[in-house]
Amino acid sequence: MSKEKAIRSTITTGYIMFALGAAFFIATQFVTALFPVLFGAFLLGMQKLANNSNRETQAITLAAACSFAAVMLGITSAVLGTWTTFISLVEQIAMAMIAAMHLRVCVGYLTNQARVDNSSQTPEAIY
Repeated sequence: MSKEKAIRSTITTGYIMFALGAAFFIATQFVTALFPVLFGAFLLGMQKLANNSNRETQAITLAAACSFAAVMLGITSAVLGTWTTFISLVEQIAMAMIAAMHLRVCVGYLTNQARVDNSSQTPEAIY
């Protein structure tokens, strides 16, 4: 998986999460509907960090951690019943699904990055 695909996925997911939170906040007027906006803003911030070639792996790792947190928040609130309306449940499930897709892309990139880093290390380079 390429760096460009991971960054494009992060940007797209950030905007989708931002739109999801804003739309559900307008529909429900619950402040808790803005959680996807926070995750989206964080993902867009990580995209800016990823533009620095020295920090791209760290940025994608932080974006993956953000998506993991969004998945966990969405699943736990849906399963434990902490949602107040059916619309809130739909938002939590949508946030978890969107974040899970982004997490998959980030993990694919990081796995490929680990293979690239390991293949370039030879015994001569280590000593």
